Amino acid sequence: MSFSQGDPAAAAVVDIAGPLVLGYLFDWSLFGVLSVQVYIYYLAFKNDARGYKILVATVYLIETLQTILVAHDLFNIFATGFGNTESLAQIHLTWLTVCIICTVIASIVQILYAYRISLLSRSKVLPLLICFMAVIQLIGGLIAGIDGHRMGSLLKRSNLEMAGHLVGTLGSAVCDIVIAVCMVYHLSRAKSHSISFKPTQALLTRTIRIIIETGTLTATLAVIDVALFYSKSKTGYFLTPGYTLGKVYSNSMMVLFNSRINMSGRMSEVIAEPVEFAVPSTILNTNTESRASMTEESSIGLGMPGIKQVDGTKVSKIQ
Repeated sequence: MSFSQGDPAAAAVVDIAGPLVLGYLFDWSLFGVLSVQVYIYYLAFKNDARGYKILVATVYLIETLQTILVAHDLFNIFATGFGNTESLAQIHLTWLTVCIICTVIASIVQILYAYRISLLSRSKVLPLLICFMAVIQLIGGLIAGIDGHRMGSLLKRSNLEMAGHLVGTLGSAVCDIVIAVCMVYHLSRAKSHSISFKPTQALLTRTIRIIIETGTLTATLAVIDVALFYSKSKTGYFLTPGYTLGKVYSNSMMVLFNSRINMSGRMSEVIAEPVEFAVPSTILNTNTESRASMTEESSIGLGMPGIKQVDGTKVSKIQ
C-alpha cells in the first residue's frame, strides 16, 4: 500500500497509526518500569501487611493482562491487518484496554489514597468524597468502553460514549488534585511535628514531592486525553495519553510504596527505613504528646499501615 504526497488517505492513516504506535511503545516501556518496581517492592518489604502485597500483585496482574491485550491489538493491526485501513480504524480491544482497564487501575489507586487520608486525618468525610469521585470516574470509563465497543470504530463516537469519556477522564483529574492537596496538607502537619527526627523529615519531604509530581502528571495526562478526544474527533491522538495513563497510575503507586527504601553504599543491600515523628495528642486522641514509630507495619500514608503509639518518650523501632 502506498500513498502519494498530500493524499488525504495518507494523512488519515498517520493520524490513527501514529498515536497508536506511540501509545503501544509508552505502554510497554512503562510496563517494564512497573515490573522492576514490583520486584524491588517484594525484595525490600517482605514484612509488609498481606493486604498491601495482594494489592500490588492484583494491580500488576491487571497491568500484565492489559499489556498482553495491547500486544494482541498491535499484531492484528500492523501484521495480520497490514495495509488494511478499515482494520486500522476499528476499535479492536481499545474499548477494554484504554477505557475500562485504565479507569479500573485509576480507581484502585485513588481508593488506596483515600484509605491513607482516612488514617492521616482521622476523618471519613474527605476519604468518602474521594471514593465517590473514584467510583464516578470508573462508571464513566465503563460507559465509554461499553458504548465504544458497540460503535466498533475509533472514528465513530456516540453522545453517550463522549459523555462517559468526559466524566471518566475529568473526574479522574479532579480526584487526583483533591488527593494531592489532602495528602500534602496532612503530611506537612506530620512534618511540623517531626523537627527533631531528621530522617523522618527527609522522608516526608521526599513523599510530599512525589505526591505533587505524580498527582500533577496524572491530572495533566487526563486533561490532555479529554482535550484531544474532543478537539481531534476524527483522529486517534487521544490514544497516546490514554494508553499511558493506566501505567502512570500503577507506577506512581509503586513509587510511593518504594519511597521508604534507603539504598546503602554496599552492593545488594536495601534497607527499609523506620520513621519516627512526634504526634500531638489531637491527632492520636490522647491527653499527652507521644512519639510514634513508623515502620513496615506503621505509616502516615507512605504505603504502610496505621500509626502505632508508644508510651511516654520511648520510641520503638521495628524493622
